[in-house]
Amino acid sequence: MYDYLKFSHTNNFNNIYGCLENLNTCILGCCFPYCLFGYIYEKLEKGSCIIGCCKFYISQFIINSIFTIIIFSIEWENLNKMYNFKNNNNNNCNQIPICYNQTSEYNLTDLIHNKCKMNTTQLCNCIKNTIINECNFYTNLNSNNLTQYIMLLILIQIVSICCFYGFFLGYYRTETSRKYNILYNSRYNFIIHCNPLTNLCALCQEYNSIERIETIIPINPVSNKFIS
Repeated sequence: MYDYLKFSHTNNFNNIYGCLENLNTCILGCCFPYCLFGYIYEKLEKGSCIIGCCKFYISQFIINSIFTIIIFSIEWENLNKMYNFKNNNNNNCNQIPICYNQTSEYNLTDLIHNKCKMNTTQLCNCIKNTIINECNFYTNLNSNNLTQYIMLLILIQIVSICCFYGFFLGYYRTETSRKYNILYNSRYNFIIHCNPLTNLCALCQEYNSIERIETIIPINPVSNKFIS
């Protein structure tokens, strides 16, 4: 099943914090991790580099798109509510003779700081109530509940991406270990890629390890028993 024999300590992963030993891999991993994964994917003979790169990118793109659509839909719903609310109230007020063509200049920020209280008598009650309701709407829009809800969604998105890295990249780290006869632990592979502090380092480590092993033992398949 393994393609490479274990000679002494040859088939071990490099030091995970030894990224700077190969600056080309380090820069590629930091700036273009999808491409680096594509090279690893090709080394594992799972397919071409571009297929591995696209598989990694598209999977992450789908997860990000789901949360982006949820957050955008919340913001869009609030904007639509405000737009419809203002139009409906302005149309209703224009139907009242005393309010017809009345305009008002007011500072919404000051009104919010004043807890949406208006003491003017120059506006009809309909327009005044519209302004107060608009102020209340923005007050609720800027409330901590909505902010906390969006922050919670962002936090869930970050956790989901980290778990995706753990499962997806951890799986291919395990596949790398199997092919090159490296001692591995599936849970450790998940954790090391789930952790954003070590994820890119682990990706560089895997590529550097493959390059080193293939350089030391270029062709040494166990199945065909060609042992140099």
